[in-house]
Amino acid sequence: MPMFRMPKSDTPKSGMPSGALAMLILRVLHSGPLHGYAIAQRIHVLSSEVLEVEEGSQKQLETELEDYARVTEAIQSVLRTA
Repeated sequence: MPMFRMPKSDTPKSGMPSGALAMLILRVLHSGPLHGYAIAQRIHVLSSEVLEVEEGSQKQLETELEDYARVTEAIQSVLRTA
């Protein structure tokens, strides 16, 4: 269930890449703490109003962060041992 909503004409068929929501949220939070609504608004504004983070995205964040952490660890493992 994608948590990003884009205008139908701009929506890629594959949807948003896995981990994109987590990266965007973390990037927005890099400049300081914000609550959920402010995070969503900031992403919307910074994306020139293309991306919208829907309600329920903070629950999705946990899943995205877990996936992102798993993939990141796998990449680091390859980089360390190759």
